[in-house]
Amino acid sequence: MMDQAVNFDFFIRLIRKYWRAIVSFTLVGLIVAAGLTFFVITPKYKSSVQILVNRKNTNAATEYVGQQADVHMITTYKELIAGQVALKPAQQQLSERYGIERSLNTLKSEVSVTSPNNSQVFSIAVTDTDAKASATIANQIARSFKNQVQKIIKVNNVTIVAPAETPNGAVSPKKPLNMLVGLVAGLLLGFVYAAIRMRIR
Repeated sequence: MMDQAVNFDFFIRLIRKYWRAIVSFTLVGLIVAAGLTFFVITPKYKSSVQILVNRKNTNAATEYVGQQADVHMITTYKELIAGQVALKPAQQQLSERYGIERSLNTLKSEVSVTSPNNSQVFSIAVTDTDAKASATIANQIARSFKNQVQKIIKVNNVTIVAPAETPNGAVSPKKPLNMLVGLVAGLLLGFVYAAIRMRIR
């Protein structure tokens, strides 16, 4: 109890004596975070296209087996999407048709593929510094992937069910979170500075 009372008393004296410094550090932390968030960090936009994997079965007896096969094929499809098989023709089409220039490494880093368990639907998401380009790239990769599947695997079981649309807002930087981090960091630095000054005196 005595230690707690001493620590609390030290804390109160610290705030009373150095509150201006603590407030100043807090404001500086907030300003730095705001500067980085709004003027330094490049915003990134995310757009997704949904794809259905469903082969055309006329026989009801084989429909379930076909669905399970399609679900298992999604793992293979993910590899095709993330590799040159789909990205190389997509890169060429993006350059020729839309004037969007991206290297293969850039496309690989921008693309992510997600799929719920045991679902025949999966999503191709693209995160890019240009909002409109993120949707264009996602749609082109989906089209290139669909064409390559027909050529390589010789099946026509891929359908684009929900094309990507231009996102309304950026997914990063997360402005409220960045501002909060800057505020807290500045506040902590202010207390550290005040504590050091108090110890020295």
